Amino acid sequence: MLNKKLNFLDLSFRSLLRIVLGSGILAFAVLNVHDQSFVTEGGILGLMLFFKKMLGIDPSISSVVLDILCYILGYKILGGDFIKKSMVATILFSVF
Repeated sequence: MLNKKLNFLDLSFRSLLRIVLGSGILAFAVLNVHDQSFVTEGGILGLMLFFKKMLGIDPSISSVVLDILCYILGYKILGGDFIKKSMVATILFSVF
């Protein structure tokens, strides 16, 4: 049954497991390392931390908004397969 649900994403169970694990590790690092030690980062993670600190915007919201903007650009450059995996990772990161 799980395999049928994963087929529409064209992801194997192993691939999905790696995405879940990576998203969980990233969420843990943002909350327990970067946010606590005031370490800055570049890219989307850096913008999320900046928006949280300066504007009070929750990272679970800013992450999705910034990622959607990157998805539009990424779809044009990298195609649909990469975008499917990235969207799953973004949703899981926001959930964690």
